[in-house]
Amino acid sequence: GFIGTFVLIAAVLIIRRWKLMPGSKEEDKLLSREFWMYIGSLVLTLSAFHVIFVTSFPVLSKIPGVDLAPPADKIEHYNKFQLPFAVIITIMTGFAQFMRYRDSNGWNFTKQLIGIVSASAVLTAGFAWLVGMQNSIFITLLFSSVFGVVGNAAFMGPLLKKGRFRFTASSVSHIGFALVIIGALVSNSQQEVISLNRQGVDYGKNFDK
Repeated sequence: GFIGTFVLIAAVLIIRRWKLMPGSKEEDKLLSREFWMYIGSLVLTLSAFHVIFVTSFPVLSKIPGVDLAPPADKIEHYNKFQLPFAVIITIMTGFAQFMRYRDSNGWNFTKQLIGIVSASAVLTAGFAWLVGMQNSIFITLLFSSVFGVVGNAAFMGPLLKKGRFRFTASSVSHIGFALVIIGALVSNSQQEVISLNRQGVDYGKNFDK
């Protein structure tokens, strides 16, 4: 009901404003900010659909003829699908800011990207070594998140020097998102099983699995 309410609100607003939405007669170019904003929105939509669909298994299973069992290992299941989404999103937040609307200069964009990628690779290697991170998937996500921080910081720097603070809002939010991912990643990578009950013995309610 909660999810359906917001879907209905969004649908009503889209229908009411449909004729007012600006359209484009030609396709967005690959090096345009519009194209990558669209790709980012698409990835976020797919990510949200996956979460909503899987968490709705218990409700959907009540429909006659539908038999959907929740994943046995929920954390592993969500990590399997959501980690790639997170990598794509953090990577895009790091470079899309440097693109111009309609079209961008490919050479200038490439030069900016080389420096950001290099700095991100060095920082990722140092940080992974510092926390003892060895999982290749985690390191990939760490790089993409660091890339998001470095890219947005590089974009935001000149704006701050010129006092154009209102143009930095998106960069601040992107950096915050990337830092949240890094925090969750480090916390998850540091988890270690110190004892595992394989005998099926019930030690009481004060002991979890």
